[in-house]
Order: sequence, then C-alpha cells, then structure tokens
Amino acid sequence: FTSQSDIWSYGILLWELFSYGCQPYPQRSEDEILGLVEGGFRLDCPKGCPTSMYDIITSCWDILPQNRTTFEKIKQLLSNATID
Repeated sequence: FTSQSDIWSYGILLWELFSYGCQPYPQRSEDEILGLVEGGFRLDCPKGCPTSMYDIITSCWDILPQNRTTFEKIKQLLSNATID
C-alpha cells in the first residue's frame, strides 16, 4: 500500500460519509469493480453533497496514482472551505 492508495480509499470514505453510509459499487464482485474503475467509471455525486466536496472526492480517484491529490492539499481545501 502507498499514500496514493490511501488517498483513493479516503475518497471512498468521504463518498460513504456524504451518501449517509451507502455501499459503493453495491452487488458487484471485486473483479467487476476493478473493470469499472479501470474503464473510467466513478461513483456519482451523492445527493446533497456540495460540488466543492465532490471535486475533492473525485480528485482522490485519478486512475494514475501520481496524479491524485495529497492529504496536504485536501487539508488545505477543507480549511479554506470552512472559512468561506
């Protein structure tokens, strides 16, 4: 595991929080999920989730690990969001 894989997982965690605990990729096998993700599928924005938060969530899910956001950047974005 790497910090980039942790970032992906954090994006999933945020999605689960804003979807009030919905299961991501329900009733899909691990192989199906892998195929979907590699094909570019991403979870939809949860109902009521602010666009700015969904932007943070999706920045965690870039297919190329080196292009994913960082925890430092997420911290900065969340700090700025609470000020506004």
